[in-house]
Amino acid sequence: MSDDEVAERGASSSQASRRRPRIILGGVVAALLVIAGVVVATTTNGMRDERPQAMNASAARPPAPPSFIGRNGTQLVLEGKPYRFTGFNSYVMLGCGDPDEKLTPEARDAFFAGLQPLSVVRVFMLPGTSTADTDALVAAAAAHDVRLVVALTDDHANCGDTKKDEAFYAGGYRGAYLDWVRTIVPRYRDSVTIGMWELVNEPGTRNIDVLRAFFDDAGGLVHQLDPNHLLSAGTSLPDGLGGADGFLRLMSSPAIDVVSMHEYDSVSDVSPHLDDVLDVAKDVGKPILVGEWGLDAGGDQARAASGGTCLSVDGRAAVARDKIAAYLKVPEVAGLLYWSYTARGINPTTPDCSYSTTESDPLFSSIHDVRIPSTQG
Repeated sequence: MSDDEVAERGASSSQASRRRPRIILGGVVAALLVIAGVVVATTTNGMRDERPQAMNASAARPPAPPSFIGRNGTQLVLEGKPYRFTGFNSYVMLGCGDPDEKLTPEARDAFFAGLQPLSVVRVFMLPGTSTADTDALVAAAAAHDVRLVVALTDDHANCGDTKKDEAFYAGGYRGAYLDWVRTIVPRYRDSVTIGMWELVNEPGTRNIDVLRAFFDDAGGLVHQLDPNHLLSAGTSLPDGLGGADGFLRLMSSPAIDVVSMHEYDSVSDVSPHLDDVLDVAKDVGKPILVGEWGLDAGGDQARAASGGTCLSVDGRAAVARDKIAAYLKVPEVAGLLYWSYTARGINPTTPDCSYSTTESDPLFSSIHDVRIPSTQG
């Protein structure tokens, strides 16, 4: 995603505040990572009464081998131990982004080498991406014991992908999209490097029943093709998906193993939206992935132009440390992935603010230096 093109989200404190850069196709598209795990069954009414059925449905799917990320209730597990993580999004891994954002293979490998073992990187492996390129990406992550969360398509039509409309979720996905799922998912079913899959980055539709049916159908196919990896919802926030009741209905899908939220709240604490997400996660008995979180930063000129919404580079690193610590106090939060790592970081001499970070940015250290909680008993 380029910081020059901005997709506006809500800007008030009661709504998700976020201006997210748009991904621009620059060769190949992509990203990767996922899991296979456990689930939830539901009926079309009495949502709060569905939980016992959900637990019974979870037991129907056999657990993944211990070397794959699995789920035990609201916790992720790996090798029989609780698994929690920090990490990054990096949409530029497979050719997306502006020319100065893209990572060369050498820069990609250096990035993976600089992460703690068992860190997680979220990537976009979009339809049409070269499997030779995805193979190289998975191999590079595997060499440094990094796990990947992989989004299989994008709702917003970024990086050359197609915009997902109502017709897509109502049945249009059964064409080219499921062809892509059948191509890419079995290819990595035996790879422990894949942490979990996501059907769509930020799926959205006005009809929650239609989206739920999509989760059940397409998600069921993913689990059929790949019984080893979990499936994250890839969703942003409940307020755009029917509120708490609609979000509960979606997260109750038997195919969904991990509740997803994305937040861009410039606070040194958890997002004010976490309470709603946490209530649903507890109801369905599934862990939470903060699949995207971001903090805008820039130099003096950019901060003045932003009206105070843009942080200084050092200030952002401090806010990030506090935010991560606050999230890790919530047992149901399995992991946090920052948006986003690119080759282009903050330039303090320009009038632009950016969410991007690089290895030389103090924000990178704020995330890197967190002790990976998977080592906690």
